[in-house]
Amino acid sequence: MDFLKQIGLIDINNLNLSSVQFLKTATEGLTSGDRSSADFAYLLFEQKINGYPIISNAPGIGTVNVRINRDNKVVAFDMTLVNYSIQSNTNYQIKSFDELVSSLPQAKIQNLDSSFSSLISKVTITDAKISYLREYSTNQTILQPIFVLTGTTGSNDSSQGTPVILYLPAISGQYLNPVPSGI
Repeated sequence: MDFLKQIGLIDINNLNLSSVQFLKTATEGLTSGDRSSADFAYLLFEQKINGYPIISNAPGIGTVNVRINRDNKVVAFDMTLVNYSIQSNTNYQIKSFDELVSSLPQAKIQNLDSSFSSLISKVTITDAKISYLREYSTNQTILQPIFVLTGTTGSNDSSQGTPVILYLPAISGQYLNPVPSGI
C-alpha cells in the first residue's frame, strides 16, 4: 500500500485487496505457485464506492494490479481509474431471497470456459456479496449492483467440485431493463 500512497493517483481508503496470487518463473512465462516457491506476488485491488467493491467482468483484472518481486520491489503496475459519481438519489429494491433463487438460472459464470458450462449439472452457492459491475471493455456510465455468487460446480460423474464465480443482477426485476451485456 505504501507504493500506492506514494504515487497518489487514487485514494487508498477506497481500495480493497481482493486477491493475492503467487507466481513463479517458468520456461513458458509465469505459472501459479505457492508462497515459498514464488518469484512474484500479484496483488489485485478493487475500488470501492459507498463501501461496495467495483468489480470487472474480466476476472483477474482489478482497478489496481501490482506485481512485486521477492525483494518487495514493484516490477509491474497497471490501473484503471473508475471516476464515477452518484448522479441520482433514486433507490431501487434489491431482489428478495425468493427472487434471487428463482433468477439463479440467469447468472453468468465468470471464471470458467463457456465450453465447460454444458458439463455442469449443479452449482452449490457458498457465498453471496453485492458489488458494482464495471464492464471492462465499454465506456460505461452506470454501475449496476450485482450479486457475486461463489461456490462449486458438480457433475453427475464427479463428487469433486470446481470453484465457480457467477454474476447476477441484484436489482429487483421490476426495475431492471435491459440487462447489461457484460453479465
